[in-house]
Amino acid sequence: MREFLIRTSADHGWPAFQRDRMADVLQPTGWDCEPIGGGGDFRVRTEGVDVSYCGEEIGWHVTFDADLPWAKEWMEQVTRQVAAAAGEPCEWLELS
Repeated sequence: MREFLIRTSADHGWPAFQRDRMADVLQPTGWDCEPIGGGGDFRVRTEGVDVSYCGEEIGWHVTFDADLPWAKEWMEQVTRQVAAAAGEPCEWLELS
């Protein structure tokens, strides 16, 4: 399992956007993935790996339930989309 955090660059908090935009914002553009049910605020599956998102005060906690070789590229793309949706610069960091 790999864990990441997407947070605002300025105050290291949760980058908020409208809840009805989660599918557009938290699925990286151009990637083959689909929303699925399960824990968290939003969850998608790509290549047999479940990626879950939980909005917390410190940011979006992102968990990959198995190894995805290009997880960092995924995080780069989703972080750009979150920053655009939230209207402020954001960053990501790996927690584990």
